Amino acid sequence: MQLISNSAVGLAALVLLAVGSGCTPEVKTHPVAGKVLLPTGDPATRGVIEFRTVNEEGEIVNAFGEIRADGSFELTTYEENDGALAGEHEAIVLDPANTDGGPVQRSLFPSRYRAYESSDLKFTIKPGPNDLVVELEGK
Repeated sequence: MQLISNSAVGLAALVLLAVGSGCTPEVKTHPVAGKVLLPTGDPATRGVIEFRTVNEEGEIVNAFGEIRADGSFELTTYEENDGALAGEHEAIVLDPANTDGGPVQRSLFPSRYRAYESSDLKFTIKPGPNDLVVELEGK
């Protein structure tokens, strides 16, 4: 009976060692920070920016960031502010949902930036830190 228990413990230790040593695939993200500028050249003061790409398995992977009052943002894919996958990305910019019960605010962004099919925003994320300027154009 003791032999079975030792074997089970040994097997569990091997599984933990394999998982802890990186045998499971780890997806590498790269820091992405930037600023969103309105068609007037002024920084956006609110909203969300979202990037999407296709990973090696052919799955769509999104990264998003809240646009702060100065127009700045940092992207999150898996963990807060971890960045985005390397490669080509499309982007959209959205107004935040009105959740405070106050009056609905007029959209800061031209409507074309709400859909990937019409936004025409494309960025290449490279290994290492990425600093982007997202310049929106009128209508």
